[in-house]
Amino acid sequence: MKVKEAIARFLVKHDLIPARIRWKKSVSGFGTVYKDIYHSLKKKRKKDLTLLMFKEGFVKAKETVKELGLGNDLKDCAIALMAFHRIFGIKSHISEEKEKELRIRITGCMWSNKKGWSPEVCASLSAFEAGLVKGINKRIHHIYTKRRSLGHEYCEIVLSYRKIKWSYGKG
Repeated sequence: MKVKEAIARFLVKHDLIPARIRWKKSVSGFGTVYKDIYHSLKKKRKKDLTLLMFKEGFVKAKETVKELGLGNDLKDCAIALMAFHRIFGIKSHISEEKEKELRIRITGCMWSNKKGWSPEVCASLSAFEAGLVKGINKRIHHIYTKRRSLGHEYCEIVLSYRKIKWSYGKG
């Protein structure tokens, strides 16, 4: 038996697989399963799945605010959102902050290069974010103005106290 194989067997036998490896495999697997489920559904069921994600985000809002010691303003919504980004392997940061509007830029995502990943799958899954934000503060709107899955260099989320109309053109 080779050294590398012996180490792998030891790690598995004694349940010592590093948390980072477990996390990466779990998050990657979640994205794959979500994508596959989404593509297997008919149009009405895809809408149901998206609504389910929104509701799940909404339900997680109170718990998240409490666990992170947050309030309910724009910045607190952004922090809660970015906490979930970290959990799901998404690299994001606040790129612009104004009094009534805040922008979050996403520069990396574990799922964006998965085979079969599409803007529709991405939008369905990101309904969780919209639900989270609405659960924290019903007056704050959440919208993607750019998506990597549509060919943009990065994804951009706008959190705002006013409703924003936006089209997903390549602008």
